[in-house]
Amino acid sequence: MANELDVSVMPISSVIEVPTTRRALRELLCSTSWPYLVLRMGLTDPDERGPVATPRLPASRTVAGSAEDEVGHRPAQGPVGHP
Repeated sequence: MANELDVSVMPISSVIEVPTTRRALRELLCSTSWPYLVLRMGLTDPDERGPVATPRLPASRTVAGSAEDEVGHRPAQGPVGHP
């Protein structure tokens, strides 16, 4: 439904990685809990396509025990997919 409404979400973890910022967010939350994730939400511009998707590596090159590994493909060798 979010796509139908042109809503986008961007997680921002760096904000809570800084202790002083994390404490300030905690005070905004009435000191009831510690934030562990900040989400930036907004509406996308229907006239803009947005950034081009970047290419992704197959799961077998990034995740040990991926579905591709289980069906008999040999995991990739190299700096990303250590066997």
